Amino acid sequence: MRPRCSNLVLFLVVLLYLPASQLLAQAAQRALLLNLNGEWKFSIHGHRLKMITVPSTYLPVGGASLERHFILDAPLAGKRALLKFAGIVMTAEVFLNETRLGLYGPYTPFNMDVTNHVKAGENHLRVNLTDLGGFEPWGREWVTAFPRYGGIIRDVALEIRSPIYIDNARLDYTLTQNYKGAECTLNVWLVNSGTEAETEELLAVLRKGQEGREVKSTVRADVGRSHHELRFSLDSVILWSPESPGLYELTATVQRSNGDSDTFATFAGFKEFKTRGRDFYLNGKKYFLKGIFRHDIYGERGHTLTRAQMEAEIADIKSLGCNFLRLGHYPQHAYIMELAARQGLLTSGEPPIFGLDQKKPQVVEGAKFCLEGLIERDWNNPAAAFWIIANESGTDPEYMKEMVAFVRNLDRQRLVTIVDNTKLSEENVPWKAFREAGIDFICQNAYGSAFDGYYAKLEKLLPDDMPFVISEWGGTSNVYSNVLREGRYYLERSSLARASGPRIAGISFWEYQDIPMRRWTEEGLLHWSLVDVDRQPYETYYALKSLYTGRQFLPPRGRLLVPSMTEELSRPLGPERVERYPGYELIDLSSVVNSDRVIGELKTVSPLAYPERLAVGKVAVDGLPYRLERQLVALSQNTPTVRIPIERAASELLFLGHVCFNSIATKPTQSFPELPYLSEGFPNIEMPTRLKGYPQAGEFGEQIGEYVLVYDDGELEAVPLLNGIHFADYRLFYGFSPIDAVATATERVLSYKGDYGAKSYQMRLFAYRPRRPSQKIAELRFELNNFDYVPLLAGLTLKAYEPEWNSRVERVGNPALAGDHRRSEYESQRVRSDQGCR
Repeated sequence: MRPRCSNLVLFLVVLLYLPASQLLAQAAQRALLLNLNGEWKFSIHGHRLKMITVPSTYLPVGGASLERHFILDAPLAGKRALLKFAGIVMTAEVFLNETRLGLYGPYTPFNMDVTNHVKAGENHLRVNLTDLGGFEPWGREWVTAFPRYGGIIRDVALEIRSPIYIDNARLDYTLTQNYKGAECTLNVWLVNSGTEAETEELLAVLRKGQEGREVKSTVRADVGRSHHELRFSLDSVILWSPESPGLYELTATVQRSNGDSDTFATFAGFKEFKTRGRDFYLNGKKYFLKGIFRHDIYGERGHTLTRAQMEAEIADIKSLGCNFLRLGHYPQHAYIMELAARQGLLTSGEPPIFGLDQKKPQVVEGAKFCLEGLIERDWNNPAAAFWIIANESGTDPEYMKEMVAFVRNLDRQRLVTIVDNTKLSEENVPWKAFREAGIDFICQNAYGSAFDGYYAKLEKLLPDDMPFVISEWGGTSNVYSNVLREGRYYLERSSLARASGPRIAGISFWEYQDIPMRRWTEEGLLHWSLVDVDRQPYETYYALKSLYTGRQFLPPRGRLLVPSMTEELSRPLGPERVERYPGYELIDLSSVVNSDRVIGELKTVSPLAYPERLAVGKVAVDGLPYRLERQLVALSQNTPTVRIPIERAASELLFLGHVCFNSIATKPTQSFPELPYLSEGFPNIEMPTRLKGYPQAGEFGEQIGEYVLVYDDGELEAVPLLNGIHFADYRLFYGFSPIDAVATATERVLSYKGDYGAKSYQMRLFAYRPRRPSQKIAELRFELNNFDYVPLLAGLTLKAYEPEWNSRVERVGNPALAGDHRRSEYESQRVRSDQGCR
């Protein structure tokens, strides 16, 4: 049955933004909401694979479609229908009832008015997602957040609103009377979906506890979107700070003359966070940032954390003695921001602009998309302290000018900065460009600067009119004593210890938790952190807590003090299970394997990129016997055909491999050893032309080659082999990130580990039933049609022809016709469900 959501429920206007806030209770009666979370169909280019829960996160597959049906019980009757997504990755093309609604970027909310496309009764919603790249005008290269994921990672809903509704509201203010009062302006954006302007009453309520302030105004709601201001003064306010996080509830209601109304609800707070000379000032007092960097990732859940996980994590970060939380390298969940406001943590937000060319228009447009959604979502949140416009991408003057102006047009209350990691000297300091662009303070990721002398040199270059923040530190200091040593060095040179001269205004430790990064360790995790992926603490956790709280915390006895580096990925099963399905015999490929020669002929390819550590000899894979040589069968332009002797009739052929070699760069760097996938994380490293393999290169469904069965009577039977359907990239990583390299008609049956780091590879199983099973096959030709591909075949096994076996297959009504490349579940000696070959 199709998932059914037949009842409209009374809910909050801003549920997608603030899913748990009790401050929104006053808006509960104002909007009707149809929750579209739940089970969605997951497919790749029309090939349905499974059901998937939304919201959720999956490893990148190149691109997928998620779709579902929902039922709207009654016509809209003059109301408006808004389709609301709280966040996807990486990019989304949305269709409702086969009408294309638009293209949208990652992480931040986007809304669509679908009044003219939704209908009473059944509706069909489809979202086409890309996860390894972007779409124009941004292009692939701007999406560099790591690790990469795919999915509808946050809530989806259809919201039914009044014909005149509040689209958003922003509270601007200036603190007065020695921070006791405030001059306020509530900016309200109304949407009038009718054909004529209307005069309406606008009511705003700002409340804390039992005390509140109401402001009314009569406004003209012009057709379309219009902006209105409500100005008022407050004689006294409760200030927000990390030490005393005072919050207000804020509602704005438009009341129509016919009795219809619409309410926007959120929370707000009053604070002043400014720069003065080399220092920060919070509510008039000098303030030092003690921070930590956080990724919005948890274990195997990716970006989709539970509320309980988020609540426990923010409470834990607060207990470390932090007053600042850097939320990067992409916009994070709105509930994290709400928790930061309640717990008392200043925050920053940033777009996924990392290591990119700031002169490229698509980079600028991508940054604007993410920052606009983030700022408009969080501009009332008092925890938000400043916005970061890029990370480790340089400090291009024109980019900084354009982005600072863009941010200030959205939010004049908060500071703006850029994070850099350039080694500065007298010749390249960017302070003049910072001032001309309007950058408020300096942020540098200064790993090891306490030990290599860099900070001592930098002190002489720091200007008097801008604070300096170390936005990432720690890194390889992943033992108790080193964290204390480096942290103390910075604190001794901070505004806490120095009243004059060069000093540090804030520090932010990299980072809270382990994250997946394929190039770093044996198990593919970056351990420059306090806790593992499941939030179990390392010894660094207790070191940072000691540093930030000023009290000594020692690791408990028996705790894992440093990360384990010994985890192994799964290997092929041993030969003792070969007889699980009797009647299958392996084909000896030892006379035709050739991959050493073929790969060696590809001049752009690194030897490190070759599939290492493949098991040698007789093995069982998925219960079937294979003989795996140290080499594989490979095709290339110089070797377009390999002939494999068969000399027997076969009811079924099963091919192990069905992966494509994909060339990658190996240019070494000064900082890291030569790694074949380093360049995909750092675009400035030389990248040769890539060979193809789904999902990383090549069109889905593009023909790679074919198997040609040559029967002993001379008849030929061709089996076309297609990219993404029969063959996928042999790697299970892309740059920093693990991926899920899928081929929709073949089943992954083997994953194995490379010789260096966390490189991991796959082999896939493809089953084919010849059209003439009783006729002897003289040979099998493996032929390459497209020289952009280097297909690899590791092993071949077959079931010799048995009339009784074939008769049983036909009797159960197997829908896969003889010769079709797909299989379905059937009764035989090998009773099994081929989940990967639907």
